Amino acid sequence: MMKVSSSVVVTLLPFVVAASVVRCAEDLTTTSSHRRKLSKGKGSKINPPKPGPPPPEAPLALHALIEPVEDGTTFGTTTVRFNPDGAFLVSLDLNFLSGTDRGEVVITHGTSCDVASPQFSDVPFDDFELATNQYQAIGSYETGNAISLSAFRCLCEDQEKPADFIGKTVHIVDAAGNLIGCGPLEKEPPQMKVLTADVGRYPGYEGDLRPSGTITVTYTEGNAGNTDDFVYAYDLQGVLANCDTCGIHIHAGTSCATNELVKGHGWNTDKVEDLWTPVGGAFYNADNMGHANSYFHMNNGFGILENLHHAVVVHTEGGARVGCGILKYAKS
Repeated sequence: MMKVSSSVVVTLLPFVVAASVVRCAEDLTTTSSHRRKLSKGKGSKINPPKPGPPPPEAPLALHALIEPVEDGTTFGTTTVRFNPDGAFLVSLDLNFLSGTDRGEVVITHGTSCDVASPQFSDVPFDDFELATNQYQAIGSYETGNAISLSAFRCLCEDQEKPADFIGKTVHIVDAAGNLIGCGPLEKEPPQMKVLTADVGRYPGYEGDLRPSGTITVTYTEGNAGNTDDFVYAYDLQGVLANCDTCGIHIHAGTSCATNELVKGHGWNTDKVEDLWTPVGGAFYNADNMGHANSYFHMNNGFGILENLHHAVVVHTEGGARVGCGILKYAKS
């Protein structure tokens, strides 16, 4: 094996270092030159983004709370959503249908559902090109316990403006031509998630309690489960001190004027059982000052529109009705 003396290594080392420095400098020069070439290539110039099309206006959506007419029992909602071409989608969520398993939906010129009113009309609002305006019911329609979740598309031949539909009434007609449900179309609020009621004394109650406060019904935004789930919250004063497991419910009536108008518990018998019970979780507990503040989750089978305008009732331990209020849209 050939040996290299240490003196030779020491002598050569400065030349090796110098050569390495030269090569590094050449590499840097090449890299810089390459970068300069790349900087002159295509796509190197950064242009400001072109302005995109203006965002579309929020589409107008109308809804109607459908309530029974004359001898009808139909209750639910009809929603109308408009497309740019003049067509619109009609969606139904109807309960307590009776008579037959099919019927028709008609948007009329009328602005009142009171058949005795001069504003009532059964004349169609416009001539529509309809794929169909029929709904189909499922369930026991012979006994009035059927529901319909139908939808269909209409094209307005005269290109009526969406705003022209506001106030017009939606008629739900059975196969025999009987009007069984009706409701005026209203503009959908932008934040239709929360209802609130101011609680006062129950009609006819003459006891010592002075219930007051608020009850709030909140539907969860982006609910991935059952869309009828809501949070029932309460903040009450003046209720019975130390009231334990006392009832607090939504009722079927839409007025606190008289006991008869408040009616009984409000729930959709086609979808759920009556959960307005202690077992169902619909109760409050008051402290020794008569104050109660908490919430519970609830589902009475109705969406926010069906619970709108309905009475909320505050009970005592014995079930006596002492407080009442009407659910309205919360002010934003």
